[in-house]
Amino acid sequence: AVRLGAVLLLLPLLASARGYTEGEIGVLISAASLPLLVLSLPIMWLGRRGWNRHLLAAAPLLAAVGLLLFASLPPDRLATSAAAAFLTGLGGAAFWTLGDPILVAATPAARRTHVFALKFACWISGFAVGGALGGALPTHFGRLGLEQGAALAGALLIVAALDLSTGATFWSLPVPGPLAASAPGRRTPPGQSRWPLLLALVLPEAFVAVGYGSVKPYLSLFLVEGRGFSTAATGGVLSLAAVAGGIGSLGLPLLIARVGSVPALVACRGLGATAIVLWFVGLGAPLLIALVCLCFATIDGTEGSFVAAALERVPPPNRGLFSGLYALFWSLGSAGASFAGGQIQGATGGFAVAFTVGAAGYLLFALWVGVVFPRLPRLGLESDDAASQPTPPGEGAEVELALGNSP
Repeated sequence: AVRLGAVLLLLPLLASARGYTEGEIGVLISAASLPLLVLSLPIMWLGRRGWNRHLLAAAPLLAAVGLLLFASLPPDRLATSAAAAFLTGLGGAAFWTLGDPILVAATPAARRTHVFALKFACWISGFAVGGALGGALPTHFGRLGLEQGAALAGALLIVAALDLSTGATFWSLPVPGPLAASAPGRRTPPGQSRWPLLLALVLPEAFVAVGYGSVKPYLSLFLVEGRGFSTAATGGVLSLAAVAGGIGSLGLPLLIARVGSVPALVACRGLGATAIVLWFVGLGAPLLIALVCLCFATIDGTEGSFVAAALERVPPPNRGLFSGLYALFWSLGSAGASFAGGQIQGATGGFAVAFTVGAAGYLLFALWVGVVFPRLPRLGLESDDAASQPTPPGEGAEVELALGNSP
């Protein structure tokens, strides 16, 4: 998370310093999102066969190679830079595909909302540190006499060390991962498919990904080039906003306990979308920063609670598939929106239209969750309840790996 917070700030600024146009920067940001799209299902397939620890450890090492390559390339190598950007996204492709099924298998159903909120709070807190780090490193290198492009590239080289430490950390995890019990004898009835349920659960994440891809990768450029913030000040704003996101993630379960998950998610995402639109009404810097923080608190803070609520509706054997589809839809939406966002900015000469598209994505999520989500069955919660009951004498409960391996 620290690494991602720094890279999201540094990569578009370095591309801009090298003279790439808005459309070309969109290509680079989109390339960094593509690993989730093209590799999430293969990663899920390999993870089900016991390769989860190896994949989680190897992907950040390849991402470090991507950062080193991107930092060292000359300005006129768009295709090679896009390939390097693709490598930088490999760490996230493994983490987001494999992490949630492992975590949910190790978490009691009654505690999942809190545990996933804590996970995203930790993630967002790390993102806050990364934003501050990404803003401070180029400023420090600039004081040493480096020009802007070299200072940004040097900061990326240091950030690559975080990928190396992440790979070492994942390698230390147990193999093959936690075990989870499924309900004895529970099977999908003949002629009934889980696909409609899974697609109905992951489709709103595609809307969120459109919001993310249209706004978040370009936020540093918006603050620096659109509003005149310095690189260090932009890092501070992103860090402060990420802290707000962490607070929102930890506080949302309390709101859900009072009003329910659907009203809380709809209200938060709608409020976050409204905050984005208000960035362009001519507000001063303090109010703009407050609205950026509000956006992070209400949008980033809801992600963990939505994943926990969605997993309550997915039977344990299908949770690995849900995670893979979740990553696939997210990558498709974010990569497409990042590419389109760069083209829109180039065509309109500003950020307002592209960011409004992002706000519309968050509003579509709110509409889908408000109308469709409450009508979906809670098959996962039923399976968890059944699995928690004592096994009758003489009957062996099936035990499956967290990523859906055969018994």
